[in-house]
Amino acid sequence: MTMTIPTSRLRNIAADSLCSGTLFIVASILSGRISRFPFDDEIYSLRIVTANRTIAETIGFFLHGGDVHPPLSYLLFLGLHAAGAGETAMRAASCLFMAAALMLIHGWTLTVLERRHQDPVQPVVRLAAILLFGLNALAISQGDAIRWYPLFSLLMALFLVFYLTRPSPACAIPFGLAVSTNFLALPLAACFCLWRYLIERRLEWKFDLRFWALFGFFALPGLITAATLALPGFHTPHATQFDYGPVQALLNNALGFFGGNSLGITEAWVTVPIILISGAAMWTVADRATAANPLNLLLLLCIPPVLMSLGGFSKPRSFLYLAPILSSLLTVFVADLAARAKLSQAIALTTLALCSLVGAVASLRFNERPYKRNVVLPLAEMLDLVRLNSKSPALVLTNEAVSAWLLHRTLTGPGDCIIGPGRPPACSNDPERYSTVVSVYVPKANQRKPTRPPWPTIEDYSPTISVHLGRDLDAALKSRLTGHPIPEHLMELKVYRMTPGSEPGH
Repeated sequence: MTMTIPTSRLRNIAADSLCSGTLFIVASILSGRISRFPFDDEIYSLRIVTANRTIAETIGFFLHGGDVHPPLSYLLFLGLHAAGAGETAMRAASCLFMAAALMLIHGWTLTVLERRHQDPVQPVVRLAAILLFGLNALAISQGDAIRWYPLFSLLMALFLVFYLTRPSPACAIPFGLAVSTNFLALPLAACFCLWRYLIERRLEWKFDLRFWALFGFFALPGLITAATLALPGFHTPHATQFDYGPVQALLNNALGFFGGNSLGITEAWVTVPIILISGAAMWTVADRATAANPLNLLLLLCIPPVLMSLGGFSKPRSFLYLAPILSSLLTVFVADLAARAKLSQAIALTTLALCSLVGAVASLRFNERPYKRNVVLPLAEMLDLVRLNSKSPALVLTNEAVSAWLLHRTLTGPGDCIIGPGRPPACSNDPERYSTVVSVYVPKANQRKPTRPPWPTIEDYSPTISVHLGRDLDAALKSRLTGHPIPEHLMELKVYRMTPGSEPGH
């Protein structure tokens, strides 16, 4: 695999990579990414970024157990926010990180194929690669997140491409920064050690000492954060991150990863082709004769998500770094079929895989059978109703974090008050002190018995407006599968006119 690739072919590889990156960005915009409402986990990032802390204070916050994640991604968004970037601009930056990760692995994959087959990559394979990388469902779904996943994906792509192309100690810099972005890099580092020292059997003292010294230096913020979280009295990541059974976690992660974190239970069949084809690709691409084949390293990096799932971890978007790796393995699989004169099979399997991916991407914008109910909340409709029917001073009570965040930025009249998750108790919750009281209640899908909004004093009054917003057409099936009563509606909104002399029951 030491064949020199002509400059003209390298230009083609660069052009193809640019095409897949452009396709990814266009598909992201068309599916409603970038310019959208935040989802639940993004609120944590936005609270930290907009907390008016200095960089030193933010670092201190993390190094003293302020969050279960290391600080690098937060520092990045803090810098963007300080430079004047709003939520949309920060999502655009994340989208560019994800596009760069896809393009890097795409370009590397084509160079591997050039050397693997000792010939130019066939046009049909080049087209398949552009589509498989550019239309990756999980990348489009989560690639714009104001979270650590896109940055982590870029850092891992940089490490893999640099190490597998021209290994040098400097390759450890993005790898170490990945640890300072998320602890997931630690089991990936274990996989790399297994690869380098047991499979490649490469122990070069000068190289390795410099490599791990650089790795440790750039991983230091993450390692300090990990050590702090392990101290008594601090929040342990395991308590909130590994809280599912192994079977449920595996199924959730499979549906979320291959379904772009958007397809619901009754739409799970859409993922069947891509799951089966991905499994066949992994089995076929694995090089049992030459263990040191770099494609085997990509396969090794798929092991930690499986082990974490068996441990009860169920957050498929955390495995975003695998999105370009999956596209790479699928591309190699298609190229090998084409090289064995099985072009019709290659085209058929690529078409089936793309049908799954496109189906998942299409569900991002229009979906009444969601994978997660809280990502399809009718927030725009809710905000319109609150704006039209509230009069200052207004009190809004909500049990949902994103709603609280958006309402705080929507209702800015004199005396307006928002009480909900993440909102400090800075105002009175006495309804008689307000002209309007609004209840925005989101029934939780994981509660074992029906619940009512936690505001009994408000429920004693009669609302002037009471509506259900949003629909989950899979609610009945989810109720049967989980044993928990899950309502079809996603949100309840009630408006109370608190006229002078209003009393409970009126």
